[in-house]
Amino acid sequence: MRARGRVGDPLPCPYTSLERMRAFARRGQISLSAGASGGGKTAFWSNWALNARYDGDYPIPTLYFSSDSDQHTVGIRIAQAVLGCTQDEAEERLEDSWDLFHEATEHTWWDFKVGPTLDHFDAEIETYSLVHGQYPSLIVIDNLMDCDAGYGADEGANQREALLWGSSKARETNAHIAFLHHVTGPNVNGNYPIGKDGLMNKVDKRPRLILTFHQTDPGLLNVSVVKNSTGPARSDGGWFTSIPWLPERSWFGG
Repeated sequence: MRARGRVGDPLPCPYTSLERMRAFARRGQISLSAGASGGGKTAFWSNWALNARYDGDYPIPTLYFSSDSDQHTVGIRIAQAVLGCTQDEAEERLEDSWDLFHEATEHTWWDFKVGPTLDHFDAEIETYSLVHGQYPSLIVIDNLMDCDAGYGADEGANQREALLWGSSKARETNAHIAFLHHVTGPNVNGNYPIGKDGLMNKVDKRPRLILTFHQTDPGLLNVSVVKNSTGPARSDGGWFTSIPWLPERSWFGG
């Protein structure tokens, strides 16, 4: 334990109710966040990277791999969150000035390669460390389905190998690596709690923390803790917190 360094230290979190559930994103570990398409995964982690602060002042150094969404889509979502406005308003205001956007996101390094390989992840992480003199504290991989681990059309093998790589890389860099993932069957509607059995290809073994997302009421994103190696969880998704969320403005409450 004395030799562990920063492994296991929790990253700051902008969601106080999730912290009360002891669902921490810890250094040196990987997590998996799963939900329906458009169900809030990207918004949830973008907001985490954007608004979590060390000591209330210092944002988390972040490397965000966005193979699932292009520059325009992500840029507008982030601009909405920063400016607190609709998509049309964000596009109009960005035409006048990018200063506020750059100031809010300068701690985040973005990569938009489609179908990234594990070698690409390695190269980008090392490049980040060379430029910044340190590894990122948070690495987001959006999403697991797009990772190419060299197993061709075998989707499950690609995903399991990517998670194995992530476990090793998290320990090597002391970063927390958050993988975003899809769900299967009736869970794709995203309107009731999703358990571990709803994960695409049942890739629940390696992550130390698994969160799933669903919505039952407008204005709220329900986040279930279905696996938690250092805290309570319910594998059926029945233990969750409801976080205020206005997707049309990319806004989250605490």
